[in-house]
Amino acid sequence: MDTTLERILPALEELEKIESRHGIYYILGNHEYFHHPEKIIDHFKQSRINLLLNEHITLDALRLNIVGLTDMMGFRTKTLQPDIKRAFSSINPEYHTILLSHQPKSIELLGFHTPTLILSGHTHGGQIWPFGYLVKLQQPYLKGLHTLPNGVSLYVNSGIGFWGPPMRLGSQAEITYIT
Repeated sequence: MDTTLERILPALEELEKIESRHGIYYILGNHEYFHHPEKIIDHFKQSRINLLLNEHITLDALRLNIVGLTDMMGFRTKTLQPDIKRAFSSINPEYHTILLSHQPKSIELLGFHTPTLILSGHTHGGQIWPFGYLVKLQQPYLKGLHTLPNGVSLYVNSGIGFWGPPMRLGSQAEITYIT
């Protein structure tokens, strides 16, 4: 969310209409830290959408852990800092694990934790060529599916929005459907 909670409420109300047998899950990205994250958190506590703040949910019916990590912006703001140890605390090791982490760079925090799949975004797929080359200086992966050296799969979504100028050049907006 790159705006105040009040301005985005209509969109959030639409997201709450999503029909899902196993829940809707959300994590903070870096821009929420600029728009009163405590208000956003309070809103989600009253919502059907499950906000995961360095925590996980286990779905026994699917034999799946869903882990949500707060954004690395928390290190800069000294609030809501990512805590990988807490997020993975007491997950079921017999189950597959999906890690929701906004920035691909958070793979640096994994340590010995090896989720099956990491879902990230943040990079906007480079958004405007040639700035993707600059993004790659800070983020190890720009977009798409990657296999990390430890065998973990990482998918970086280009998203549907933008940062700065309302345009894309050399990158595509995307909504990803994963089965």
